[in-house]
Amino acid sequence: MIIALEQDSPTEPPLSPSELVDWFAANYPEAGPEERYIDFHKKIIRDAWGNPIVLLAEDGKLAALASRGVNQKWESGKGDDITVTLQEVRK
Repeated sequence: MIIALEQDSPTEPPLSPSELVDWFAANYPEAGPEERYIDFHKKIIRDAWGNPIVLLAEDGKLAALASRGVNQKWESGKGDDITVTLQEVRK
């Protein structure tokens, strides 16, 4: 799923993983319950390796989503970690 976040989005994505799942469901219903990375029942978003995503905040707002990568260890965005900032998505 590729989501383009609009600059004038009415709400900012929340910081809680379960609230972020609800936010996706409310703002992007076309993803539907079959979306393979979002478990709407358990309210978890997983990366391609099945790990929960890492939410990164700045000034109390969601700033980036990250994956622990293939080695499944969070290395603060280094090593094989994959980080996508909301600023990059909004471009």
